[in-house]
Amino acid sequence: MKFYYMDAGNLNLANPIDRIKKALTQRGLIRIDPETMTQPEQYQIMKAGDAKLKSYEIVPIYLNDHIRILAEQGKQAEPKAGKWGKK
Repeated sequence: MKFYYMDAGNLNLANPIDRIKKALTQRGLIRIDPETMTQPEQYQIMKAGDAKLKSYEIVPIYLNDHIRILAEQGKQAEPKAGKWGKK
C-alpha cells in the first residue's frame, strides 16, 4: 500500500486534502466516475504516523516541478515576497 502526501516545501497550502485528491486524479491513481462525477471509495485518509505504523510506502506528490527539483537537491522552497515586499 502507498501513502501519498503533498510536498509544498515551506509554502502553506489551503485545502491540502482536496489538492491531494486532484493531484492523484490527474496522475490516474484514483478515478472519478464520469457518469456520476463521484469518486468510488478507492482510498482512505490517515495521518502519516499511522501510515508508517502500517508500513505503507510513503510517496510525495510535489506541488510543482520547482519544488520537486529543490527536494531532490535537498533544498527548501522559500515563500515569495508578497505584494508589499513581506514574506
